[in-house]
Amino acid sequence: MKFTNVVALIASAAAAYAACGSECVPGQGLNGKTYQGELRLVAVQDNKDPNIKYKVGGTIVVKDDCQFEVQNFFVDPTPRNAFWTCNRKGEQEGMRLIGEDETVAAVNPAAPVNLTYDVHYKPNAFCQASLLNDCYDYSLYDDSWQLIATAKGVNPDAAGNGGSSGSSGSSGSSGSSGSSGSSTSTGKTNTGKNNTSDATTTKWSMAVLGLTSLAAYLLA
Repeated sequence: MKFTNVVALIASAAAAYAACGSECVPGQGLNGKTYQGELRLVAVQDNKDPNIKYKVGGTIVVKDDCQFEVQNFFVDPTPRNAFWTCNRKGEQEGMRLIGEDETVAAVNPAAPVNLTYDVHYKPNAFCQASLLNDCYDYSLYDDSWQLIATAKGVNPDAAGNGGSSGSSGSSGSSGSSGSSGSSTSTGKTNTGKNNTSDATTTKWSMAVLGLTSLAAYLLA
């Protein structure tokens, strides 16, 4: 009976994390392909303050399975605790691509920068992301889940096959291009699950509760 309950708790926790991606492979290349997409402004004005009107530009470029770069990037003014996410093709639910303690600050449109992120550094071992398998669209959100900007179809092959392997598709892009610039800002970046709905948040809470209960049960 105790064994059955333990199995049920493990299954419940695993199901809650099923929407996460696969672990990226450092140095896994693109097989000579190019994966990139232009950022398009979505939040013309802030959803909480109509006096705030955003300006955004840049190009998402996938470097390998674990690293992506936002080239010639600018955003003004600073969105509230902004962060990057990605999602698989046909899915709305995204995965956070920077740490919970990291945010995207304002960058002057007249002086765009290049930002480099490595998703191999992740804040949550239970939820990871492979840029080649899991990241079709890239998006910039604020802390109220307002979509600031998005780059569609960056990697057409990112369907989430559960493993990290080289992609064989062609490049994808959409929207207007950002301004050119040469300054560079590089940051170490973590990967974590982005909960884009209350239902997903509940799943995370249930998983944590299930794992906590499992630990207590086994130690009893």
